[in-house]
Parts: sequence; structure tokens; C-alpha cells
Amino acid sequence: MKKFILGVVTGLFLMGCFAWISNFMGTSLFKDKEIVLPNNQNNQPENKLKDLTQIIEKQKDELKKQKESLDQTKKNLNSYAKVVSTVVQGEDFPFEIISDTSEETIVFSPNYIREVPENTDLQKLYLLRLINQLAAVKGSKITFWSNKDDALLYSTGEIKTNGTEGWVGQNSKFGTMFKDGDSIYLWHHLGVHEKDSVTLGIYQIKE
Repeated sequence: MKKFILGVVTGLFLMGCFAWISNFMGTSLFKDKEIVLPNNQNNQPENKLKDLTQIIEKQKDELKKQKESLDQTKKNLNSYAKVVSTVVQGEDFPFEIISDTSEETIVFSPNYIREVPENTDLQKLYLLRLINQLAAVKGSKITFWSNKDDALLYSTGEIKTNGTEGWVGQNSKFGTMFKDGDSIYLWHHLGVHEKDSVTLGIYQIKE
């Protein structure tokens, strides 16, 4: 019986010693050690706030750019409307008939300003308005010029090639109207070899 009691006491003592040693070793291993959580757990709220802030700032920049673009579009539309009103409803454009024969009528108009606007639709409006102002002329062909010297030289027929595209004075010709029987054709010139057909109302496309 004494041996049994001694064995139990010895076992309890050894278990106590083992528990104390385990606790001591565990404390020693983690003493002065900083516990670092993973990034997605340690500062997750801060990262989310930073991401949201960046998204908001980006959206603000996009909104600012869209507003600037809209403001510019409004300015362009106002400018366009002003030019259209001037062309359609303004005073008659000045012009001078340089030559008027059955073959061709040559017209000079100083108010055709190529750079104001560069929009060809508005330039065509100018041409149409100018044609509407012309009284009856003899020519089955009418050419319109923005430079008087070029128009005068053209009327003499004494023009010489002085450029890779031909006679550079031809660049100041901005319109040609041609009558062929009951058909009328109108072209708006962009340069010596560039022209657009105007197909509004009575004007047709020449095949």
C-alpha cells in the first residue's frame, strides 16, 4: 500500500515538474518577440480607406475633364451658331464681277476668309449665300475667288505653272458653278486638286 501511495505521489510530482518546465520553455521562447499579423489583417481598414480615397480622387479628375470638355463644346456651338447666323441672316457679302462672258463669269469676293472657320460646311454656306446674291450673269460657268490679283490674272488667261501642283494662284479659287442644260453643279474648292460637291437644293452631283 505504501508503495502504491509512493508511486502516485511520485507520478504527480513528475507531472508537475513537466508542466512547469513546459510553461517555462514556452515563456522563454515568446519573451521579447513581436507578434506580427499578416498585412491583410494588420492594416486592412487603412488599406481600404487609401484605395477608396484614390478612387474618389480619380473620379474627381474625370469629372473635371468632362466639365472642361462640355464647356469647350458649348463655346464651339455658340461660335458655330454665330457664324451661321452671320452668313445666313447678316448683310450681303461684297463681291466684284471681274469678267462676264458667255463662257465664264469670274467673281471676286474679299469676305471669303478660309481660316474663319476652317469648317467646310460653313464655307459652303458662304458660297451658297454669295451665289444667291448674284444677279443674272452670262457665263455657263462661274468661278469664285478670294484674291483679286489672282482673279484678274486668271481672267487674262496668262497663267503659268509655278508650283508642283500647277498655278498656285488657283488656291484662291473657292467655288465653281457650272450649268449644263437643265442641270446645275456646284463645287467648293479646298485647293488646286481638292473639291467637294455641294448637293443642296438645285445642285446635283456630276457623274
